[in-house]
Amino acid sequence: MSDDAPNYVGRIVCLANSRKIAGRCVAGKRTGNQSWFRPISDRPGHEVSEFDRRYPDGKTAQLLDVIEIPCIEARPRGHQSENMLIDDRFYWEKKGRASWQDILALVDQDADLWANGLLILA
Repeated sequence: MSDDAPNYVGRIVCLANSRKIAGRCVAGKRTGNQSWFRPISDRPGHEVSEFDRRYPDGKTAQLLDVIEIPCIEARPRGHQSENMLIDDRFYWEKKGRASWQDILALVDQDADLWANGLLILA
């Protein structure tokens, strides 16, 4: 890995870590402003590889890990405004595990989910 410094380091609680065809889709919420953050690669499918999401000890990012992710720049695409291009010269760093209180603080409020203000009950 590199001795240089990344342009930006995002600190998130990992809330998604799903499989993609050639890697993983990882996402979470920033610990500061609680906005969504989705690390992506420069690959055609934007997946994050197993190697990309490694910590220095060889373990990989898991759900509820508090992670610092080195990034190059924001790469919004369509409705995915949370995309951040990772800097794959650096390891990700696990800073801890989210507690139940941490997770509750990250919950989106219902009012933010419905753009037109309507809630339809089934």
